[in-house]
Amino acid sequence: GRCAGVPRIVPLLDARERVVFVRSAQALARAVRKEPGLDELLAGDAISKVVAGFGRMKDLSTTLLTKCASDDSRTKEAESHMEAVEAVVRLLAVCTNMDARAATLLEAAGGLKLLLEVLGDKASSDAAVGNAALCVADSARDDAILDTLAKLDAVPPLIEIAHKRKGACNKNAGIALARMARNQQCLARLKELHGIEIMHHYVKQ
Repeated sequence: GRCAGVPRIVPLLDARERVVFVRSAQALARAVRKEPGLDELLAGDAISKVVAGFGRMKDLSTTLLTKCASDDSRTKEAESHMEAVEAVVRLLAVCTNMDARAATLLEAAGGLKLLLEVLGDKASSDAAVGNAALCVADSARDDAILDTLAKLDAVPPLIEIAHKRKGACNKNAGIALARMARNQQCLARLKELHGIEIMHHYVKQ
C-alpha cells in the first residue's frame, strides 16, 4: 500500500525507543523515493534528527551493554544496535545519492563523523559499511564537504575497507577515495598510505 507521508514520519525520529526510531528511518528510506518525499524531507530538519537519533541510539546501546549479564544477551544487543546503524546509513545513502543538498545538510549536522565511525568500527555489518562508504562517495562530489572529510582524516578507514571488505563495501570505498583525491590533503594521505593503487583499480572499472 501507500507509505505514510514524510512529514508524518519525521517527528518519530525523535523517539527514545529504538524500535520506533528504526522503523521510522526504514519507512523514510522508502518514502523519499516517491515524489515529493525527498523534497519534503530536505525542507525540514530530518537529516539533523537522524544524526541526533544515531547518537541517542549509540548511548542507549552502550548503557544496555553494561547491563547485559551474559554473552548471549550482549550479542543480541549488538545485533539490535546494528539494525539501527543499518537503518540510519541506508536512509542517508538514499538521500545523498538522490540529491546533493542532502550531503550539505548531513555535513552541517555533523553526520560525516558518524559515517566515519561506522566505517572505522570492525563490528559494523557489510550492509552498514557499504552504505556509509556510498554516502561518503556521494558527499565527496562537493569540494567544501571534501575539505571537511580531509579535516576528519577520512582516508585511512576507507583504505582499510578497500583492503579488508568485499563486494559493494570495497567498491564504494574505492569510488570515495578516487573522488577524495581531488583534495590535496586527501591525496597526500592516499600516497602516504599506498592508497593510489586501490583507487586506480576502481577508477578503471
